[in-house]
Amino acid sequence: MTFGWNVIYKHFSPSMATEAQEFTAPSIDNITRMQYTPALMYNSAGTNDVRMALYDSPSARLNFINIMVDSMHQGYTDAFAYSLFSRWNEDLATDRVDISAALSSAPVPPEELYLNNVTDHSLRMLSIPMLIREPSSTGHTLGNIPVTDTTNKWWHPTTLDNSLATVTRSASGANIDTVTSITGAQPFDTDDLAEFFDSIQLGWHYAMYCACPAAFYRQLRAITLGMTQRDSESGMADLGVRPRITLEEYNAEFYKEPMMTWVHPSTMFAWDPNSMFLMSDARFNPASGTGIYPWEHISGTNMQATAMYHITQLVTPDRRGLGGMFGYTNS
Repeated sequence: MTFGWNVIYKHFSPSMATEAQEFTAPSIDNITRMQYTPALMYNSAGTNDVRMALYDSPSARLNFINIMVDSMHQGYTDAFAYSLFSRWNEDLATDRVDISAALSSAPVPPEELYLNNVTDHSLRMLSIPMLIREPSSTGHTLGNIPVTDTTNKWWHPTTLDNSLATVTRSASGANIDTVTSITGAQPFDTDDLAEFFDSIQLGWHYAMYCACPAAFYRQLRAITLGMTQRDSESGMADLGVRPRITLEEYNAEFYKEPMMTWVHPSTMFAWDPNSMFLMSDARFNPASGTGIYPWEHISGTNMQATAMYHITQLVTPDRRGLGGMFGYTNS
């Protein structure tokens, strides 16, 4: 069970011609197959006949059921949102990811929220930090394609580390090459932004969405107050993102992402929405109304339960359209 695409990684080279040309028609191996194994996730809720009997009117029972379902959905949403930004370096000693602990810096961390049955990080959905990691000499494999610092450069994201900060990356394990800590973050200016986007942006080839922590966004706002900006109508509005800063020169839109503030306070992640997106099996995608199991009585018990089942993965068919700035802040 995989999601995959054929990918062109090199092209046919043209030649000079004569008036009466005999074509050589070379055949080269220029296609490879990228594949992602999806993550299998679910959430469920249950109650029993005794509790249902205590709600002795149809409206009371309906309200109770709605609360149970809303809580199930909210727990899945919070866990899913964190998973998108996870570094994959959480302790799995109890076979679960303690999301409450990971989000302890949030104003109101979720209470006793876990991602359960995680016996190995490789079972999880890929995250943005896992897709936007610069290959080392050891390297890693992503989408069935191996990369190191010198191989398959068409499969490298664009990263920029602040030279005055200390950026530490994992040297082994499932999250090898992922940034695990940053100390000594420094302010940035327009030259830093230009250095980053000049490396990733060829003309307006990409339309970049840039997730920022609060400190990065404040610095960006201070830089751009005197600059002309366009309030473009884009896919950002479809994602529910209204306040944003747009740099027309680089076709980049920056928005303040709370999860970045809590988990990656000195980092900015950028991507083209056609280069990174969530992909789900149409038969098991609760967001589209599939993979949802209605309340049923469990035979041989006094219990009733509902569940949702999700087959999904965060994928990138074009890793050159991804990037990150590490070790940058406003002070």
